[in-house]
Amino acid sequence: MSIGGSFIKQRKRKNSFWRVQIFPFTNLIRTQSPVATTVDTEKPVPNVPACVQQVANIQKSIETLLNKQPACIYLDTLRHKYMLVLNDASIREAVTKMLHYQDTVHRYQDVLLQLVGPQLEEWKKADTVRQSVRQLVQGLEDLETYTMLGRSEMQENYQSQNLMYQSW
Repeated sequence: MSIGGSFIKQRKRKNSFWRVQIFPFTNLIRTQSPVATTVDTEKPVPNVPACVQQVANIQKSIETLLNKQPACIYLDTLRHKYMLVLNDASIREAVTKMLHYQDTVHRYQDVLLQLVGPQLEEWKKADTVRQSVRQLVQGLEDLETYTMLGRSEMQENYQSQNLMYQSW
């Protein structure tokens, strides 16, 4: 409900009484100039080069984490560490880190999709990074599942080549 430049908000309270609050419209409307550099007052508007750079930084971070080796070797190293120590902390930590990378890449890819569309090279590069991160996350989650089942189940599936990363 509005009254001349403000609106009324009614809320029902515990004792069946109504509480009426009047808010001016100016608090609800955010004004932006045509050349505004921010969507929200705190967050800068992303641009294509910044998004591409962030995705490249994530890709470099992942390559550093993998020691520039294939993901299957990294996952096998994590599995081997688990089998020696029977502590799944390193696998859980890797899953958490990769999920963060995946969310970040996905966010930047969404921005690139809105800015340049799915046909341009920038979006395609981000999609390639997203796919590789997703594959790594799936392998880590597979390992994490087997750690919950126990050492014998992990060893049995490793020997029979049933771990997801073994088919890559």
